[in-house]
Amino acid sequence: KDIFTINGVSGNDKFLLLIDGIRANISTGTKLTIDQSYTMENVKQVEIILGPASSLYGADAFTGIVNIITNKGYENKGFKAKLSYGMFDTRDVSVNFGTGKEDLSFVVTGKYYHSDEPFMPTYYPKEYEGYTFYQQTGNMLMFGDTVKPEFGIIPWATPTDAYTIRTKFNIK
Repeated sequence: KDIFTINGVSGNDKFLLLIDGIRANISTGTKLTIDQSYTMENVKQVEIILGPASSLYGADAFTGIVNIITNKGYENKGFKAKLSYGMFDTRDVSVNFGTGKEDLSFVVTGKYYHSDEPFMPTYYPKEYEGYTFYQQTGNMLMFGDTVKPEFGIIPWATPTDAYTIRTKFNIK
């Protein structure tokens, strides 16, 4: 759910992510987690350049560039909060505070996200027969044989947690 494909090339390390023109991903080719890491509460516009731009921006701009441009403090004045709750104990909280005038402004944006995520064997029983067998017997099927792991039965857990805080000062 967190891998992007651009122009047929898959991988979050193949495109460059900029926030206000500043590199947000690591230039060493490390995979970039995007899914819930960035809030859109303070975004003015998103610019997308498709195609290779490695000669100008480096190896991680192989498939393109995404530049997220955020509002200045005076463009998004006041305090705003967004709270949501959903299935699988999913909580999404975003806050934004902006203040100032055109010559001097400040904005702070924060986000917290948590989800326990679905129990996949319930939704895809055929694809997760091996896990169901393991959960019921404590044995694992490996290469046509049954193996009893030393660690015992480990319950299914695939939680997602993400949080970020960004500040921006503008001095004209």
